Amino acid sequence: MTTISKNKRAAWKKITRSLDRVSDNYNVHWNINNRVKLKRVLDNNSEDGMIAMIDTGMDCDCVSWCDVCHMPTPSVSKVMLLEDKQQEYAEGPCSLNWGKPSEHSTGRQTRDHIMEAHENGHPHVIYR
Repeated sequence: MTTISKNKRAAWKKITRSLDRVSDNYNVHWNINNRVKLKRVLDNNSEDGMIAMIDTGMDCDCVSWCDVCHMPTPSVSKVMLLEDKQQEYAEGPCSLNWGKPSEHSTGRQTRDHIMEAHENGHPHVIYR
């Protein structure tokens, strides 16, 4: 029977505890696969080192928006930071999408659903 020294046992316990704290193996694999898919999307939509970022969403006052801007192709970690920042200050549903700059022109479009409902004579129902 082989014995493991006390220091090695303590180190092994520390490693296994930290792995348990991070997440289970399924989530770790999902996170890696998600990053690979995101990198593939960025590479497929990049043209001459530029990409179109399409930021869409709706705030708590039912005003929806769609912002399109052309920017240098970001890294996967930069995209994850952008998504986190967007989700941190979200007042409603929102999303970040990516496209080719040649297919999307830059600009901002907004739509006030409450005002449209009032003008159409049904202020108690909002259509998206």
